[in-house]
Amino acid sequence: MANKFPEEFLYAPHGFRDYPPLVYRYIKHLIEIMETIPQRYGYELYDGPIVERRALYEVKSGGEIVGEVFEVKGKSEEKLVLRPEMTPTLGRLIARLDQELTKPIRWATISRYFRDETPQRGRVKEFWQLNVDIIGLESPYADAEVIRVLYEILREAGLKDGEFQILINDRRIIEAILIALGIKNIELVFPILDKKDKLLQEHIRKLLEKSDLLDSEIEQIALMYRKYDRYKDLLKEKYGSYQIIGEIGSNLKSIRREAFVSFLVSQGIAEEDANILFDVSEINGHPDEALPKLVAILEELGASADSTLPLQEAVEYLKDMGVGNVLVLDASIVRGFAYYTGIIFEAFDAESLIPRAVAGGGRYDDLVSVLGGSKIPATGFGMGETVLLEILKEKGRFGEVKIGVPDIAIKPLGKDLVSKAHEIATNLRRAGLNVLFIPPMGKLGKSFEHASKRGVQYFLILGKKDLENEQITLRDIVTGDQKVIALEKLVEEILKILR
Repeated sequence: MANKFPEEFLYAPHGFRDYPPLVYRYIKHLIEIMETIPQRYGYELYDGPIVERRALYEVKSGGEIVGEVFEVKGKSEEKLVLRPEMTPTLGRLIARLDQELTKPIRWATISRYFRDETPQRGRVKEFWQLNVDIIGLESPYADAEVIRVLYEILREAGLKDGEFQILINDRRIIEAILIALGIKNIELVFPILDKKDKLLQEHIRKLLEKSDLLDSEIEQIALMYRKYDRYKDLLKEKYGSYQIIGEIGSNLKSIRREAFVSFLVSQGIAEEDANILFDVSEINGHPDEALPKLVAILEELGASADSTLPLQEAVEYLKDMGVGNVLVLDASIVRGFAYYTGIIFEAFDAESLIPRAVAGGGRYDDLVSVLGGSKIPATGFGMGETVLLEILKEKGRFGEVKIGVPDIAIKPLGKDLVSKAHEIATNLRRAGLNVLFIPPMGKLGKSFEHASKRGVQYFLILGKKDLENEQITLRDIVTGDQKVIALEKLVEEILKILR
């Protein structure tokens, strides 16, 4: 007897996904939005190889990404990896084609990427990601424009103003503060700032481990404390019987400080400086209110506030573009990748407990020169589909997605009518419609049932008398209404009905 096929082989490897049609419909819907919106703003589409040299990421992506790559073994001795992100590939392309391209360059791409991360909600090992970049424009207008493109994609995908925020900051401001404090290892502090909320979550998780809460409850509660203002009532309602919940809520500001400062001190930062950095990282609000606070800190430290000027200019452009109402200046946002040099930004859902950003990006003016090209200013963002998909599912925004659903079905009522029915179907398809052809065998009622399950509303029935009279019957299988349409006007009539 043959060995039984292992049951686990029926599922995708851990961290990867299958895409049956009902799931792929929603993925494809997001991909089409991500691909279409940048083109409306004048961006050209491009792509690169799915396999890249490992050294490319060792140069500029940072140690965290290099530790998450999937290595590829080929016949050559080159160290190759499945592409974990796109920006280094873009930098390599621009470095090579620099002299041939008219600047500023507006490019966009959406493709699959691979990271060997620990799977969790909104994080998988294989995902689609959109990248949108402007290369060759130094003005903060470029930063504002790519943020406007991101805003438009989120709106088109189904999110409303107030349901999401675009957090913005500038690395140059934080760097100026670090220099004024006399901190030499600046690149050490950036990733610590970037994971400030994660440090809080881990700290609270340790505090909760002393209780008799379930592990799943501890994880949920720790996430809620990251958005405490939104979830404090729910925490009190669900877990208020636990004394530790009230204690954490009452002392959350000091717990936030302790989690952040203690980690900085463990990395060799003086406690006084660590406390100042905590105060800086707590600056959060609309840029009109938050930027003056950063200016004041720089002046208190005896440093110039010139580093705030690019961000101020970008914010003014964004307000002109109609994006000012979703902007939040968050001084703890610095982005983890080593290649960022200026303005950085991330988009987050304002309501969900998903801790990951919907999208993120920023300015990377040095990347092309590091890879052998000239020094060219550049800015852009990356946006995976996984987090956005989870958020839209949570909000129930996918009800009307029709990708993959046939526009109309057609069934001939006899084998001798198949040829004419195919001719009709072909004419409809050439007019841009998706047509489901149902062979003549089987009962008509069963055919209606099958078409309905596929999401079809309109059904063409071709009978002998119809053909003799150069007409066809159109039935609405939702309402039961039907009418006869002349074949010569069929395409025109169907397009009117559907569109």
